[in-house]
Amino acid sequence: MSDKMVKFCRYMRQSVGTLLVTIGVCVLVAVLTFSWAFLNPIARALDAIAFTDNYLYTENLKEGDLDYCQNVAFVNMSGVHSRLEIAEGLDYIAKFGPRVVAMDCIFSHNISSDSIENDSLRNVIARIPNFVSAQRIVKMGDSLAVEQSFYHDVCYNASVNIEDGIVRHFSPDSVTISTGGENGYSLTLPSFVGEILRLGYPDKYKMLQERGNDEELINYKKMQVDVFDMRKILDMELFLDSFDVNDRIILVGDIDDLRDYHTIATELYGMRRINGTLIHAYSIATATKEHRLITNMSTGWAIIWGLLITLAFNYFCCWAYEAYEKTNGMIINFTQLGFLLGMMLLGGLTFINFRYNLNYTYAMIGVGLGGFSSELWLWFESLAPYQWLAKKWKWLSL
Repeated sequence: MSDKMVKFCRYMRQSVGTLLVTIGVCVLVAVLTFSWAFLNPIARALDAIAFTDNYLYTENLKEGDLDYCQNVAFVNMSGVHSRLEIAEGLDYIAKFGPRVVAMDCIFSHNISSDSIENDSLRNVIARIPNFVSAQRIVKMGDSLAVEQSFYHDVCYNASVNIEDGIVRHFSPDSVTISTGGENGYSLTLPSFVGEILRLGYPDKYKMLQERGNDEELINYKKMQVDVFDMRKILDMELFLDSFDVNDRIILVGDIDDLRDYHTIATELYGMRRINGTLIHAYSIATATKEHRLITNMSTGWAIIWGLLITLAFNYFCCWAYEAYEKTNGMIINFTQLGFLLGMMLLGGLTFINFRYNLNYTYAMIGVGLGGFSSELWLWFESLAPYQWLAKKWKWLSL
């Protein structure tokens, strides 16, 4: 066997050994995370980090690269408090043939409201074929309740609950909220976005169901969304040729309601917190507009991808330890940084050009622990048990 082949076999043996040590360390940390409560904040902090946030931020830095949202329009009902006026506005919108009208507001049984106003709003909504009304699952101690509008029996209803913290995903089918605990229970309702897609874009809805994902990444690439003011609609200040709602999904909400603002994965319009109805608009556009739906690498492929990258990094570490005895630590640190930057660059290019999200979770862990694991493996090779095995199996001493 030539010297080059001997070195290759030795480096591969050490690389695989280092990989096994890395896997062992990860298993140990996973066990400790379940056992030691103080590690839970670390796990939550890691969960709040996503490469896609950086990809979207980078993509949104481009000037002039702005999509137009032709499938969705926003009707802002801010400042319109009379239920009679809201009914008039919805009735006017319905005349222009929207695909779906979705109200991202909940109108309770308000005893202070005039019964005539309530009846007017109810009757108008009952006449709109595809009208979706917001519901919300609310935790009340150890129980769950559904908050919904008084007209819920004359229209479709769906949950507007979105994820806590940073909003990165939408549900294409249903929303489930659990009380937690051993004796807890859960409640499942159709999701707001899913129900809108089912009524307005049944082909897109079917495609999302066939993908089988409980949640989909929201593509926050900047887009121009038409926003119509309901006050101007009521005052007839909108020109008919500019009031383009035909065959579109119309989301009705209050853009000035600060209670419905949520933190998103990137910056839009100079803000990191935007209106919940606008989040629904981006979710619907993600599913319906060309080149916006994002495919995530599966967990199985992510593990294989991570093992291959980790093995390549381990091979380099083993070579550096032998070739550069005095400076191998610095070389490995720079290489580690290069691997991480290279992964981010490749991931960004793949995401922006192909809407495919490479999962680097396992690769990052492997590369991050590579230097430590290789030193641990080389120490293990010097121990008597390994030396004894090496005498029996010659390939362990190559």
